[in-house]
Amino acid sequence: NDKWDTFWSLGGDWVISNESWLSGNDFLRFLKVKGSYGTTGDENGVGFFTGVNTFNPSLLGNEAAIRPRTFEDPNLTWERASQWQVGAEFSLGSFLDGVIDYYQKDTENLIFERRVSPSTGVAVIVTNDGELRNSGLEFDMNFHLVNTQDVTLDLSVNGAVYDNEITVMPLDPETGEPALFQNVGAYGYEQGRSIFDFYMREYAGVDPADGYPMWYEYYDDINSNGVLDPGEELRNNEGVPDGSLTPYVNANPDANIQRTVTKTYANSTELYINKSSIPDLAGAFRLAGKFGNFNVNMQFTYSMGGYAYDSQYAELMHDNNGGILATNRHKDVRSRWRQPGDITSVPLIADRVIPNINSQSSRFITKTDFIALNNILVGYDLPRKVLGKSGIDMVNIYASGDNLFISSAREGFNPQTSQTGNSGRGLYAPLTTITVGARLKF
Repeated sequence: NDKWDTFWSLGGDWVISNESWLSGNDFLRFLKVKGSYGTTGDENGVGFFTGVNTFNPSLLGNEAAIRPRTFEDPNLTWERASQWQVGAEFSLGSFLDGVIDYYQKDTENLIFERRVSPSTGVAVIVTNDGELRNSGLEFDMNFHLVNTQDVTLDLSVNGAVYDNEITVMPLDPETGEPALFQNVGAYGYEQGRSIFDFYMREYAGVDPADGYPMWYEYYDDINSNGVLDPGEELRNNEGVPDGSLTPYVNANPDANIQRTVTKTYANSTELYINKSSIPDLAGAFRLAGKFGNFNVNMQFTYSMGGYAYDSQYAELMHDNNGGILATNRHKDVRSRWRQPGDITSVPLIADRVIPNINSQSSRFITKTDFIALNNILVGYDLPRKVLGKSGIDMVNIYASGDNLFISSAREGFNPQTSQTGNSGRGLYAPLTTITVGARLKF
């Protein structure tokens, strides 16, 4: 009949199709609309002694004592995520097969390290707190460019656009209400923002006069004279100088925020630098072809629009000239400041005279744009007349290579080695391998 058929499949997927409607349609040859909904749990990040306080033996005044090791939340439970997804699979003529999916995943009861009063002897407690939303659009398109008896050529392109948002912030232990802001490592957490938004000091370059590094210091220009005067530094609720911009603006929405440069790292200001680890688009594309008895497959991976903190590069840009702590340097130190008037972003080599010269700042934020040759395979089918009556139906001789090439923002920087693209010690690039072999079919 001409009615749409609806049925459920395993896993909660639902599919709507109509073969009668598609019959005789030379352009839209296949269409499947699908959707699903489900819930999952996750205990990743929970230690071995969940819900149990632990202690270590110690000494106090030469007497045996017990000191806290960890405090645990006895009500700690799994994270709970609910996800829905809709999508479509289709074929257009004989030249395109495609899949498009959109999903949204909401996770609550996040396993979270909450700061507690240091007077307890324990810095953090693992608990359930906050809610997070992940969503994205994914696509996979397979174009049939050439399709003849002797030559075929297909181009497959897939990609994904991701989004991440904190929908409910963890509780602030001091107020019992959702926190307005939290600084977690190199990132800032705030409702409506991603957990991958960088929050750190902003590099202002090198002073051409003396080669010293500079950072930006923000202040509340109370008298509107454009100069940082005493008492205009950013301060917390207790009146103590605190170089973090977002909490100050939250508490003082009418502040007249201005900035100046400083050569003292400790005086510079932490803030959102408006860069995220989440790329605008990431995926892969593949070429697959057959030319007579030869077959070729190439797969490339790519990413564009994201940023990472290249901490390995930061470590190699040190200014330690000698001693047991001396290590290799990156070749970019050749661009360092050497004499008054030099314009460069690399400070002078001062042999540890300048404090925090390569400490965390936007100086070491690097684009994660890359394209990599993930795999290439070239094969050849021996002609059947060569096989004769050997009893072998097919022999394919091939050579294959994995991870042969990558082009990124900086030579040696491979954003694929971590989820966020950040670099560091103990993160190694995928091995380059070359394989030669033969496949036989009897």
